[in-house]
Amino acid sequence: KMSIIQTQTILFFSLFLQTVESMTAVVLGLNSAFQRCVQCNDLVLGSVNRAKSSSTGVGGKGQGAYLAAVAVANSENEIALAQFVGGLIGESLCCAIRKRKTENIEDLWIQCKSETRVCTTIMHGEDATEFVEPSGIITQEELSLLEKKLKMRSHSMHGLLCSGSLPPGIFSYENVIRAACPKMLFLDTVVLNGIENIDKTDMKVILKLNAREILSVAGFADPNAHLSDAAVPRPADLISQAASSLCKKYGIHIVFYTDGPFDAGCYFAQSDRLIPIMKCFAQLPGPLRSPIGAGDTVAGTTFARLLAGYDDLDAFAFGLSCGAASCLTSENAVFDLDIIPKLPYKPILSSEK
Repeated sequence: KMSIIQTQTILFFSLFLQTVESMTAVVLGLNSAFQRCVQCNDLVLGSVNRAKSSSTGVGGKGQGAYLAAVAVANSENEIALAQFVGGLIGESLCCAIRKRKTENIEDLWIQCKSETRVCTTIMHGEDATEFVEPSGIITQEELSLLEKKLKMRSHSMHGLLCSGSLPPGIFSYENVIRAACPKMLFLDTVVLNGIENIDKTDMKVILKLNAREILSVAGFADPNAHLSDAAVPRPADLISQAASSLCKKYGIHIVFYTDGPFDAGCYFAQSDRLIPIMKCFAQLPGPLRSPIGAGDTVAGTTFARLLAGYDDLDAFAFGLSCGAASCLTSENAVFDLDIIPKLPYKPILSSEK
């Protein structure tokens, strides 16, 4: 007969293996943040500004992308969040995530010595001003622990979403990606150094950035650099050239891009083809609350749709609709699925021009 300790040990490893097998994808939110949103009538520098309201919630690009992804993921695709959290602010972030999603796989929530940063959004009129605190240093021991946990799950890793910048102490996504060894790598980040060194055999690689970022990372001059993203669209042929350059350098297969309030697009490296994705609605069905986090919503929901087997263009068009819907709420990655049909985006194939 087995002892009580042996029985408990077997039960523990059985539950652990069930968790590992159910986790088919991971969103990396390595530069985590706690979010504060302040609403005021006007923002006057050098003066006292009195807020109309103030709220707190989930911050960080990866955290927003994770919550957006799980909001639309089907039951067969278990998506986990990997993050570093530290101090009382880190615990507040964890509580905010649990409030949004009650059941999370928290094994990849790595406790770190550095206090989690705070990001503050000030909404004044229809404008948003973001204050981003510096992040604390992640130690080699903390990073190694995360890589070890990811490597244990690599045999069932269908997708990995790398979201946002990296905190001090981590200089590249390269080793984290090697540890996870995903079948699909989704990059929502300008931190691409080292990506070219990864063996991409049997790996689908997707990059999602806005048009300004694509031109900047590829080293192309932006003709609209002096204007806001909402002023005029970037030239599609210039974006296509920049996307092609990035695909060749880093071994990327598909580039999704957004361009503020203008049409988005998808570049396919194999066919050297850029397909525009047209916004098919004139305005939002409600007042703009906050555009902060819309890009994270696009990334997370597109990622979830791709995991579920949707076509690349259809998945991205759906993600764009979710991103637009998230602008109607003040909290990151919160959107109403019922209004998605009112915010359609449509891929425009050459035969339809």
